[in-house]
Amino acid sequence: MLLQLKQIELIVDLICIDSKLICVSLKSLFMKKAYSFIRVQSRRATLLILLLVCSVVSYAQQGGPLLYEVATPNVGNAYAGQAAVAHDASTAYLNPAAMSEVDESQWLVGIQGSFSMLKFNGMDNASQFTPSLAAYWLKHISDKWTLGATLNLPQVSMLDYGNDWPGKYYLTERRVVMAHFSPAASFRLNDQWSFGGAINLYLGMLSQDAVVPSTKDGMPEGMAEVEGSALSMGFQAGVHFRADENTTLGLMYRYRATVDIQGSADVSNYYVNDQKATSLRYSTDLLVPHAVNLSMSHFFGSFEFLVDVGYTNWQAYRYEPLILKEHYSMDDGAEWKDTYRIGVGGNYTIDTGWILRAGFSYDSAPVDEAYNSVDIPVSEMYRFAIGGTKIFADKHTLSLSYCYGAGDNTRINQVSNVQGNLIGEFDPLRNHTIALSFGF
Repeated sequence: MLLQLKQIELIVDLICIDSKLICVSLKSLFMKKAYSFIRVQSRRATLLILLLVCSVVSYAQQGGPLLYEVATPNVGNAYAGQAAVAHDASTAYLNPAAMSEVDESQWLVGIQGSFSMLKFNGMDNASQFTPSLAAYWLKHISDKWTLGATLNLPQVSMLDYGNDWPGKYYLTERRVVMAHFSPAASFRLNDQWSFGGAINLYLGMLSQDAVVPSTKDGMPEGMAEVEGSALSMGFQAGVHFRADENTTLGLMYRYRATVDIQGSADVSNYYVNDQKATSLRYSTDLLVPHAVNLSMSHFFGSFEFLVDVGYTNWQAYRYEPLILKEHYSMDDGAEWKDTYRIGVGGNYTIDTGWILRAGFSYDSAPVDEAYNSVDIPVSEMYRFAIGGTKIFADKHTLSLSYCYGAGDNTRINQVSNVQGNLIGEFDPLRNHTIALSFGF
């Protein structure tokens, strides 16, 4: 256990993202009641939250806030068949029940980066880079039982609009990271059925800046800087069924977890009843929603066909408004709805020790077009992916994957008597993700 904690600390300590972001240090994580002490060091921002006089936290990406891409070889399949495949230690995250089907005890470590450019009314307004690290582990302790663990970042966003764009009173800069750790176990009932589960522990860290309109005659505009972090817990459970030597089915369910964020917002040049305010209390929450995924894998000789369908309960994502004392309690009007997913892909194994991957997936939009906000405009999402895995003589693996994501135009129509009106349209989002992982 101590070795695992040291490895977890080493990985998380690597998360230092640009000169404005943070170094996150997690120590003595998840002891006794899964964690006893967590220390977060931040240089300018720890992660995201909605802005001072803004609305609610709404850091969703296309298809919802949670990322499919978590630095595994499955990036090259657009995560088609994710709950049915049993190739490596990432099954501890994708479907704990499938751990029993992995041939040997192993580690999988990965790194990835995603890049996208947001254009508002045809102008380059923001670039977004989302780096991510991950580690997955599983160990067969008997013919029946397998243990596993996951440390990854299912939510990461680094967004910088600058202080001169038309929506500066809503948002100028934002950082969000959701760190996730989960111990998992799998039980093989017989040659066909396996069952598994995991306890999900989340550390949500948020930071967001915005320009504050002048509230006193003769005073310049100010700035609002909001920071916060909190812990939450959930679980997931899975079933894996081997119909025959070529066909497997997987079913994974994730239970919701709510991250309740509270703290103080630092403000400058801001007055309440002619009194200068430098700090105002706020509260809000984030949600990891209920989700279900049903997947199938079928081999046609050297070709593995993958398919899956998924459902996520984003309609339950009822943001608690960001409240700054009694002065502001504002809602961005976002009305979330449940999303649906379908993925299709395949793997082709070559005798020379290579596995070639490809995949496609579609996710419906979690927010109607009329209710989008500037945090990150959301729409339906199409993913096209390719990748490859090299299997070495000692069974170590090295995988490289690329995924291209394409969304639709998103309209913005935010109205506020404090921040002014922001009306326009974001060009379709184009996102590029590259993942590199090593199994041993």
